[in-house]
Amino acid sequence: MTMKEILTLLVMQFSCFFVLQRVGLRIEMVFLMKTII
Repeated sequence: MTMKEILTLLVMQFSCFFVLQRVGLRIEMVFLMKTII
């Protein structure tokens, strides 16, 4: 694998992780609200 390919994979993983984190946070908030109420 070339350096460029590795960097591209890292960027893709990071962006995917960031999106999942944002969505996950939202889901966690809803779940917490449902649990509390």
